[in-house]
Amino acid sequence: MRFQRVGLWRLMLGVVQPLPPEWKPDLMGFAGLAGLWQNVNAYANSLSAQASGAATTFTVPAAAIAAGVVNRTGSAGSAITDTTDTLANILSAMGNPPTIPLAGQFTKIVRWLNTTGQTITVAGGTGVTTSGTMTVATSAWRDFALNITSATAATLTNVGGGTM
Repeated sequence: MRFQRVGLWRLMLGVVQPLPPEWKPDLMGFAGLAGLWQNVNAYANSLSAQASGAATTFTVPAAAIAAGVVNRTGSAGSAITDTTDTLANILSAMGNPPTIPLAGQFTKIVRWLNTTGQTITVAGGTGVTTSGTMTVATSAWRDFALNITSATAATLTNVGGGTM
């Protein structure tokens, strides 16, 4: 098997390369370089994803959740409800097939930033249940832990917040 030489400086600059065709995907991401490579590819494509808008009901794109930041801006006229995308779409945004364990061992922290001038209530989409305080006050942020318990179920739990 012949490997393409990839210098560390290229990885540091954000250059992402596809897996060589003879490599088989590692669903758990534990096979050293192959697992790292898959995870870098999966997340690099979603790092710039930001959810924003002025609507009072909004479905947060899976890419924003996979990136770990939901930045809500705009000037909605009343209280806002943000509903997460479906768990299937979230897992797909994390890599297809997902390069994370799907049996409760993986938790992703997602930060909601609110500069809309209205309180945001966070709701779970299909496959995502919520736990704890699910509101984000105006000019505030709140962190949520998204725990993947299976390929069809996850829990989004409040873990704290603050003001901006």
